[in-house]
Amino acid sequence: MKLLPSLAVSYAYAGRDLGANTQGGASRLPTPAHVSSSSMEYLGDSGAKQSLPDDVDKQTWNQNEGVVGEDSNTREKGNLQPGYWCDQREHTKQDAMDPFTVDSPDWLLEKGAYSPLSRSRGNGGRPSVQLSEKIIGGQNAQEHAWRWIAYFYGCGATLVAKNWAVTAAHCCTIPAWYFKDKELCFGRDYKNPESIGKPSLQQCAGISQILQHPEYNRTVTVMNDICLLKLSRDVLYNDHVQPACLPNQFDSLQNDLVLSEAEKEDTETFPINPDTGLQTQKIDCFVAGWGYRQENKWTSLPDILQDAQVFLQYNETCEAAYTDVDSSGNTINYYDSNAMSCFGHEEGGIDACQGDSGGPLICLEPSTNAKWVDDNGNPIVHMNPVLRGVVSWGEGCGRQGKPGVYARVSTFVDWIHDTIRTHARGSPAACIDVRSNYRIENDVSVICGDDGCDFSCADKSHTPNVERVNCQKVTGSSRGKYDVPPQLIGCASDPNHFTKCGSVTASINVPDLDKMKINCMTATKCKVTVREAYKKTCEPSVSQLKCVPNKGYDYPYDELRCERPKTTTKCGPVLQKFPNLTDDFIINCMTSKCKFAHKSGFAVKPAEVRCKANKWVIPPSNRNNNGGIDFQLVTFDSLPEDTFCKGFSLNEHTEGNYRPHAKEVQFMGQGIISRPRPSCDAKGVCSYYCPSDYNGGMTKIGRPFKCHKSKGWLPIVWAGKLSCHDVFNKNKLYDVESG
Repeated sequence: MKLLPSLAVSYAYAGRDLGANTQGGASRLPTPAHVSSSSMEYLGDSGAKQSLPDDVDKQTWNQNEGVVGEDSNTREKGNLQPGYWCDQREHTKQDAMDPFTVDSPDWLLEKGAYSPLSRSRGNGGRPSVQLSEKIIGGQNAQEHAWRWIAYFYGCGATLVAKNWAVTAAHCCTIPAWYFKDKELCFGRDYKNPESIGKPSLQQCAGISQILQHPEYNRTVTVMNDICLLKLSRDVLYNDHVQPACLPNQFDSLQNDLVLSEAEKEDTETFPINPDTGLQTQKIDCFVAGWGYRQENKWTSLPDILQDAQVFLQYNETCEAAYTDVDSSGNTINYYDSNAMSCFGHEEGGIDACQGDSGGPLICLEPSTNAKWVDDNGNPIVHMNPVLRGVVSWGEGCGRQGKPGVYARVSTFVDWIHDTIRTHARGSPAACIDVRSNYRIENDVSVICGDDGCDFSCADKSHTPNVERVNCQKVTGSSRGKYDVPPQLIGCASDPNHFTKCGSVTASINVPDLDKMKINCMTATKCKVTVREAYKKTCEPSVSQLKCVPNKGYDYPYDELRCERPKTTTKCGPVLQKFPNLTDDFIINCMTSKCKFAHKSGFAVKPAEVRCKANKWVIPPSNRNNNGGIDFQLVTFDSLPEDTFCKGFSLNEHTEGNYRPHAKEVQFMGQGIISRPRPSCDAKGVCSYYCPSDYNGGMTKIGRPFKCHKSKGWLPIVWAGKLSCHDVFNKNKLYDVESG
């Protein structure tokens, strides 16, 4: 299954042997030698060469029925049961279709819970939010049990993210040009699914980059035998394609998971499984691939994926099995427990072999993800398929005392993570830097693959106006182009909030979005309306927003709100222009002006402000240093007793109209009982006011009088009556003692 590939592209592997000290046929130890075809041999209990029976030769089975034609010697379906999926998910939904953490923008860009600021010192500087963290003697894999495996042209590979797969570094020695226009396919159970004549549920993507571990070395042994394959496009997770879990860095399987000699004798606690004939283990681990089912026998190559259960071995077991002495008496240690792990069977007979290199060794491990609970808050027991090993090397296949050696994945998790993150922050190789082609707002996360870039929002309740751009090839040019025109890319809670200026809600604070609708009808205009339920209680700050390209929205206020009724003009919201207008002010705005009063009855100066040519006109006498207005409340006590026009007294002009009630005359001068006083605005219009309470409040009475520049007081003749009696009586001001 797992002999090391050479540059023999016709079948992308070649064997290794140990040389003069090797017993038997081809081995998987790291001294180059091509494999020769022969009948399969293995070392029996006595150490002598033995042959496996011929009836374990090439077989295939009907995946729907689980049978092999009319062959009575039918293998049972495979060891790994279907349905396992990795719960290293971004959210807490109990759903295998949840977003995978390694694909999430926050994880890739180290934002939010994955930012360097939230890392734990006690974990070597790693993020405090952890990722919850053919075969010799094998059987035909069960349909869709290995949803993360792919056939990698003489090797295997394992899906670990939507556009990344892991394989062995020695499988990656073939030049990249060989893989041009070739694809890596996941979700297949057959090496060549097109040969079975039924629809395939696989998903395929080209291989855009091959990244061997930088310290891969096979000078003496096969060190750091791991490689990443970057896919040219994303795969979509479903019931047939899923990624495997990665363990945490340096979180390796410990020796206490290996059955001791005493535990092997305790068949009550660790019984024999009647289905497999193998003793129950403390951890279930499986290997799969399309490699040889008999060592060196090409006719044993299966069409269907094979899998087998293999047992974790002590590191000391592999150290003893793979230590040699050269002709000079020097000890050679082929096994390095820091970079390698050891799985197999003491008696041999079940193992990986040539053609299985790079494939996954999966262990089923209880989830450590505390987010997964049932409706009562109790932890859900979920078994994760964890990629513990990558098929690397060994001596022969299934030989007694020669377990298989695997790249120890937990040693390389940081390298895998860092490589994936680094590439996600780049741009497609065929196109220019995406950040120079688009104006991207700060709250937009950019994740790029080989074929394009995805955009997402820091606020998960928002969506970007452009979710993805694809890098397309241009005929006759080495430089591709993006399929979306250059523009500003931003985030909003609604796709209708975008213009050429970007997102309205990203540019302007909209606290009352639940009460209003924003509909950007064109690239430069947005209509703002009030939702039906709020039409009687508020109105928008502005009914139309305009985008001025390269400048932004022509809205000079901090917030777009649903304002109090009758408080907006064509110049905008008067309450935002003049924030010192509190709720005690009575405001009545029309298209081009606003009039002011006060709930206390006080007059307000200025009494109105006009909007002209879309600009507020503020009387100089009322303008403050900040360009606003210092509104003044006019109390009765601050009013003059009289006012004049062309030298004529208003009191004298209205003397015949002032006819106080007898009670008014009786109490005159007591408490606040007094005759009315005039108050005039900037245009010379004067009205009389009566005191209405002891706090300086007042009530307007009668009619206004105007000071004409030539005629004096108008109207010249008025038959009305001026009296404060009704105001005094209504407010009980005659009760002087209580006042």
